[in-house]
Amino acid sequence: MRIFLDANVLFSAAYSDGAIRRLIRDIQGAGHTVVADRYVIEEAIHNLSIHRPEAVGFLHGMTTSMSIVPICRRSEEIPPDVSLPDKDVPVLAGAIASHCDILTTGDISHFGDYFGRLIGGVTIYSPVETARALFGNGVRRNREIPENQ
Repeated sequence: MRIFLDANVLFSAAYSDGAIRRLIRDIQGAGHTVVADRYVIEEAIHNLSIHRPEAVGFLHGMTTSMSIVPICRRSEEIPPDVSLPDKDVPVLAGAIASHCDILTTGDISHFGDYFGRLIGGVTIYSPVETARALFGNGVRRNREIPENQ
């Protein structure tokens, strides 16, 4: 599967060695392709530069193991019943144009109404939903949570 990552997911993965970074490693380790474009990468870099500049280098290193696709700003990629702010149109358009199966985003305020919905061939998920879709109930395997919880 091809998994397109939004800027906030890239930011979180670079910001700390937590669940999002583990999810990306698990996705790649399972043979899936992690996809991003310069639009989301530049947004993540911009936000890291403000909040955690020392993590910018880590983000650059992460991108070497990703499939980097051209930026797609074409709003015609997005069905007319989908309403997104202008800044989010290239994110979904990029996922659609690059033939991704999943768009993973933590942007609940703009994408939340579309979580779990198939749009232009791409299903939009939160990071947790992405983990469940790819790994089922086995998403806890890298966490220190007892299986009965």
